[in-house]
Amino acid sequence: MITENREYSFSVEMGSKMDVSHVSLTDDLADGVLIKGSLGALRCVALLEGVVLEVRGSKGVLRLDIDCEELGAVFSKGGGS
Repeated sequence: MITENREYSFSVEMGSKMDVSHVSLTDDLADGVLIKGSLGALRCVALLEGVVLEVRGSKGVLRLDIDCEELGAVFSKGGGS
């Protein structure tokens, strides 16, 4: 079940800063943050210990703390926002 109040943490680990094409940070708390880059060729997608979605590419790894039930709920909704 997706909970509106739940916070989902994430991490991005890149093998080289050359694979990060853009990072935008400002001192203004109202502004958003943008991180863009290339994870490279997709190596695997896994749900680690049932609570961390890991997308592993040849150039980096993206991890999102989300459990299997929440992930299923997102897919059953069609993945829209």
